[in-house]
Amino acid sequence: KKITKEDIKEVTLKDFDTNIFDFLKAINNKNKKEALDIYYKLSQNKEDEIKIIGTLANNYRLLYKIKVLNNTTLDNDIMTKCNIKNPYRLKILKQESYNYSEKYLLNMLKKLSELDIKIKSGQTDKKLGMELFLTNI
Repeated sequence: KKITKEDIKEVTLKDFDTNIFDFLKAINNKNKKEALDIYYKLSQNKEDEIKIIGTLANNYRLLYKIKVLNNTTLDNDIMTKCNIKNPYRLKILKQESYNYSEKYLLNMLKKLSELDIKIKSGQTDKKLGMELFLTNI
């Protein structure tokens, strides 16, 4: 008979950007259960798999660019080249990029690209393709 904060959190949906951020963390931490849970929440919220794949790929691409540019480029130039408006966001992304190798980021981009092609060419069902991608992280 008492509603707790946890009850509210469980029944309310986070916005897409917040879920994607948590989704990326779960994938990068190889937490399959959490990644699948977030994917199912996104799916219940009617988010399209193609949109999810595109957003994930954009985030990996941005992290890769920052990782490569960070060694030779000033922050202001990185912000311009990566179309980042907020210096704090760049700081967070730079810190995040330290957690991954260039090889890892490129590999994730390749996997997402292959999944996107399989879905769009009709070789794989969207939901099944996402579930397989997440179980193979």
